[in-house]
Amino acid sequence: MNLFSLPKLSPRAELLAKTLHHLTPLVDQSNIFSRQIFQLETIIQPYFEHHFYSCSRYAFNFPELITPFHYLNISAVLGTTGLLCFDQDELQRGPARNNATVFMSTALKNTGFLKGYTLDSEEVIHIKDKILFGRELLIEGVYPEFRLKGDYSGIQFNVLINLSRQASWMIKTPLCDHFSLMMHYEGIFEFEGEHYPVSGIGSFEFSRSATPHSLIPQALAISEKIPVNFMTYQVLNLDAQRQVIFHKVDIAGKPMSYRAYIRHKGGFSEVYNNVQFNILDYQDTPILSPFGQYTLLPKSFEWQIFNNEGEQYLHVQAEVDTEFKYGLGLGYSAAFQFEAYSVEGRQSGRGYIEYIDVVEQTEICPYPEDVTASIQYQQSITMI
Repeated sequence: MNLFSLPKLSPRAELLAKTLHHLTPLVDQSNIFSRQIFQLETIIQPYFEHHFYSCSRYAFNFPELITPFHYLNISAVLGTTGLLCFDQDELQRGPARNNATVFMSTALKNTGFLKGYTLDSEEVIHIKDKILFGRELLIEGVYPEFRLKGDYSGIQFNVLINLSRQASWMIKTPLCDHFSLMMHYEGIFEFEGEHYPVSGIGSFEFSRSATPHSLIPQALAISEKIPVNFMTYQVLNLDAQRQVIFHKVDIAGKPMSYRAYIRHKGGFSEVYNNVQFNILDYQDTPILSPFGQYTLLPKSFEWQIFNNEGEQYLHVQAEVDTEFKYGLGLGYSAAFQFEAYSVEGRQSGRGYIEYIDVVEQTEICPYPEDVTASIQYQQSITMI
């Protein structure tokens, strides 16, 4: 983070960044809502052709699946976000509001999936409580129960999801809602003729927003996008009862959201605003996306959570141990091993990370000729 400069922003985007940093703390109610039982289940809907909200996103994260999968992430974006770090312009077809993007990945090599769809095509079918993306993904149900069916890169899954009322709100404003719910899952995976029963605790994310594309049909130039340049979202389970969410978002290089959430299966939820995220070690070389952007990804990192007295409450050290898969916006997903230390003792396990860092490409590349040859190219994604 902050090893390289931001991409060049337009004067309008720079002004927007200053405005968001000034106004968002005044209207954001995420801290309040994160301490309450979730009661806004009607929010969870796709918002096709809505008069106000022009983009929504469903995400299901499974942080500790059995070998050989280790994790599964499913991200379905309906519309175009207008965010610098998230819009995949190369996959856009037609008006911005009419696009959808699906990204799925596990730790298995060469099994990432990224595909763009148009919402008014025969590929995307929305009937009552079902959203079907081609033959690859079906999201079926309403809160609190969903069923997910997927088929991509030789992986098939059929999973029943039950959502809790432990909500962690990343943002709650008149223009944007973004929250995460603890979820319990149970189902079956199939790969290379083998069947794998799965069950456990994961995380469901949903967001809806009134983006610039509520008014502007065409895609925005990179310099005109909402300058969210950095995002990381991480999930880990301390035990069968407690789940931790780490979240950091930067706008124009300055933190907008920087929090940790600890939620308990019994219903209690904690929010910590005094946190610290440090990357301890980076990957040896930047990775190149299929669309030509370089990103320097973390190899190991830590989070520290402090209580109201400034004392360390939880310390998590983690090391990424799977291949990063491209497709989460302009960023990547992977899994990690962690050790967590608190007054209650030491816990260890596995977690899930999303990481996006958009930087000035002329600084991160080019490299001297002897180094350029060693730069990694992300080839493990199936793009359609």
